[in-house]
Amino acid sequence: MMSVPVLLKRPLFLARLGVVCSMALVFWSFLAYVNMRELVELGVSLHHRTSGIVSLEERHKDRIGLANGQVGFSPVDRNPHHLYTVALAWAKKKGMASSVQNLYLKRANGTVGEKKPTPKKKVKKLVKRDVAHATVVSRTRSAAQAKSRVQRKNVPLPRDSWEPRFILPIPRSQWWLSSPFGPRRLGRGRRDFHKGIDMAAVRGTPVRSAGDGVVIFAGFARGYGNLVVVEHDDRFRTRYAHLSAITTRVGREVKEGEMIGRVGATGRVIRRSGDGSHLHFEVEVSGRRMNPFYFLKV
Repeated sequence: MMSVPVLLKRPLFLARLGVVCSMALVFWSFLAYVNMRELVELGVSLHHRTSGIVSLEERHKDRIGLANGQVGFSPVDRNPHHLYTVALAWAKKKGMASSVQNLYLKRANGTVGEKKPTPKKKVKKLVKRDVAHATVVSRTRSAAQAKSRVQRKNVPLPRDSWEPRFILPIPRSQWWLSSPFGPRRLGRGRRDFHKGIDMAAVRGTPVRSAGDGVVIFAGFARGYGNLVVVEHDDRFRTRYAHLSAITTRVGREVKEGEMIGRVGATGRVIRRSGDGSHLHFEVEVSGRRMNPFYFLKV
């Protein structure tokens, strides 16, 4: 086996080794050149995209495409003339050339996006004095309307038409008048129209029928509590409300002075003193509640 110094002394071997090394160096240089060129082109393209620079070759390609009837939109070239040319070519292809030309003309004249001024409505400024006057007028009208409704609903009969035909449901010595017929205050600013009279009496006091008639209702009613309604004829009916007990039945013919129940405080009762026991007595004439004193034999 020959040693390395011996091999180096042979000229043929050295020539071959030099050729191989030269070829390797040339191949490595070629690879380095290719990689460097790709990197340079990539950097240049990125720089052009970020800075908005368009190469002459790309512009030439765009012009050639426009000349051949092809539409080429360049996302980099922001030149207004170039954009107008490309838009007009596309519009001609779609049959919208006139619309695009009008749009550019308006934009050049500065009329795009302008809004026509709308005429302002003349609004009359209300003075505090006018507002106060309107409030007073509305309140006055509301009060007048409410008063007229009450008057239409509860028109008192003339004195010559009074017809004393009923007796007192409770003897005069056993009750006192706690609430008369007509408007009344319920407290906290509330008002109400009382459709009968309230006869305050001891709980359990007998209640008699004010006249001859037929019982058409005997039971519990909302607001009235235990209620008895007696129909005397085609015109007159009497109601007896807030009873603690009912001693008659529907359809029974009662005589004047016959017991039909007892005084109590059932239903909606305003208790100002005591247990609130009383008799609510109403007289209905042709479907309208009237003051019972017009028709009582007192």
